[in-house]
Amino acid sequence: MNSIQSRIIVGGWHPALHRLEVQTLLEAAGSESEVEHPRVLRVDSDEEEAGDVLGLRIGFTKPSSFGEGYTLYLGRDNFEMTIPVLPPYEEEVPGLEIKEGEEYASPYSGSAAGFAEMSAQSSSLTGPILILLLSIAIIAAGIVFLPPIPFKALSVLLIALPLMLSMTVLPILSGPVAQKMAYDASDPDFWTIDEIAELSEREGTFLGDDLVADTHFKLYIEYADIYRASDDVEGGYHYGLGFEDYGDTLGSATDSTPRGREYVQLYFSLFQFDMSPASAMIIHVRLINDTSDPENARIVPQWAVADGEGNQFWEINPELGGRWLIPEKSADGKMVVELVGIPYTWQYYPLFSLIVGFALGGFGFWSWTKARRDLYAQDDDDDDDFDFDDDDFDFDDEDL
Repeated sequence: MNSIQSRIIVGGWHPALHRLEVQTLLEAAGSESEVEHPRVLRVDSDEEEAGDVLGLRIGFTKPSSFGEGYTLYLGRDNFEMTIPVLPPYEEEVPGLEIKEGEEYASPYSGSAAGFAEMSAQSSSLTGPILILLLSIAIIAAGIVFLPPIPFKALSVLLIALPLMLSMTVLPILSGPVAQKMAYDASDPDFWTIDEIAELSEREGTFLGDDLVADTHFKLYIEYADIYRASDDVEGGYHYGLGFEDYGDTLGSATDSTPRGREYVQLYFSLFQFDMSPASAMIIHVRLINDTSDPENARIVPQWAVADGEGNQFWEINPELGGRWLIPEKSADGKMVVELVGIPYTWQYYPLFSLIVGFALGGFGFWSWTKARRDLYAQDDDDDDDFDFDDDDFDFDDEDL
């Protein structure tokens, strides 16, 4: 059984909508005898407001040949909707079937795919927070437990604060904060993998209703791991995204569409350069009507135009199919992929002050121990002044 879903928008008062009756007369073209009787769905609309959406799901048997269809007569006044039968679905990317009860797994995972998993730059707050707590503990312990050496407070601060700055503050600024500032969920020009995957195939668009030719948009992707494989034909390596952070959508048949899942993999999952130094990226997409094959013109991202300069399609293997490779920059030098979350090149420069901190601490300990040795030596000299020899008190008989 196939299912369709139609929506009736209540645009205002109408006698037929006060007590809405939806009568579906399913008539397969050329096979009216298969329809045994009409099915009536009665919906009480007393509490519906203008602009509300009423949904109904209708199940029917698919006609046997292409070109046939159904006509649905909804309510009175001959309001009708024609539902054509579409051609059979033809997949463009193999191996993306959703299996019930199994969680999403990247096509690039597993040794059979020929990809090796690599870690990308971490954007987790766990490490920086642990370093922050360690730095605070160093400051507290240094102040409380160290002896009263010269430059004590300054030495402790010069050791703990650089650790806090290089291992906590700067990683947070270059990672989570940079990602937060780079992506604006309210900006209509920004899209995510979830939003692409949920779009359906439409005639004359890339996907959905809005992604038509000459559309420019930015695709924001976060990732923690990447996959690398060697190209035995062209040489070098190609790098892939597994989209594990978007597994709930990509692994759901209700939250994503077959074509949406395929296009995520076909156009947005493989790159010509290493993305591991970052933890997120922004892909600048420009949709182009590719007419290199006039009989099969289609709307694609700029790096997937068949005869485009520098564009590359990599046939991975029969199990995975092929992918369009995304360059970091286009042939004309324009930025295509903007990496987000790259650590600052000077992030560890503050750690040089550790040398000063340990030097001051060492000098302080040396000064303190030297002062104590001098004090002990002085005490020994004072003890020698009062050290009497017993012979000094020996008297001869003649002295008596």
